[in-house]
Amino acid sequence: MNVNKPGQKIKRILVLARGELAENIFKSAQELMIESVAIESDTSDLEKILKVADEFKVDAIYPGPGRFASDPSFAEEVENRGIIFIGPTPDSLRIVCDQHATRELASELGIKVFALTQSTTEIKVQVISDGKGNHFHLFEVEYQKNSATATAPSPSLTALRPEVRLHIHAAAIRLITSINYRGVGQVIFELSLEEGGTFCFKEIVPLLSPEYKMIEKILGIDLIGWQLKVAEGEELPWKQREILQELSGSATITLPEFFHTPPQVREQGFTNFRNV
Repeated sequence: MNVNKPGQKIKRILVLARGELAENIFKSAQELMIESVAIESDTSDLEKILKVADEFKVDAIYPGPGRFASDPSFAEEVENRGIIFIGPTPDSLRIVCDQHATRELASELGIKVFALTQSTTEIKVQVISDGKGNHFHLFEVEYQKNSATATAPSPSLTALRPEVRLHIHAAAIRLITSINYRGVGQVIFELSLEEGGTFCFKEIVPLLSPEYKMIEKILGIDLIGWQLKVAEGEELPWKQREILQELSGSATITLPEFFHTPPQVREQGFTNFRNV
């Protein structure tokens, strides 16, 4: 069994992903001098995953977009074996994967919980935390259900009063701060345009979003690279205002199925949110 200490340099990771996502994980890992091992066949077998992890003496497991990314029991089993789980802590996962618990938490924090009956727009606030008290939003993605496309930053929020965007970002940060979140994730809200920008909390998704390449494109941030650095115990060195100033455009993406096919990204003009 590997005995991995907090803050220890990762030398080899086991990747539970395929397609473009896996390729991008390999690339980011290589840039950090980290070796990668991937399971190309069925990754739903827990015993097989742990056997491969032991066989190749990996220091960390990247759970990919599948069910293991949001399974607190899996994260706990991995950490009990002395292997780093690249994602939230088991305790955080128990909260975010319990919809009743997260909605109770939102209510306690004074955030309205999803109960809107009229037509709403889904807003995914992209977040990243290092588990050491540094929590940031990386703007938001608006998902268009009818066309299976997403746009960042959200054009609907841009059309509303600037404070609506500020409030929705602040709500996301309050939620992840309250559970000392670690890693990347999405805090999802439903936005009502009919009510002038009323929004309600829906859920927290504790994994890299399908739109991650779009966020990387408009902010110039290697999200996967920072996932790996955070897993090694590195603190996020930013300030929120610095991230806002990095915004260099907007993009629309056609969502691939389960990350298997390359997304199609097209750049667009944008309104400068530097002072928002």
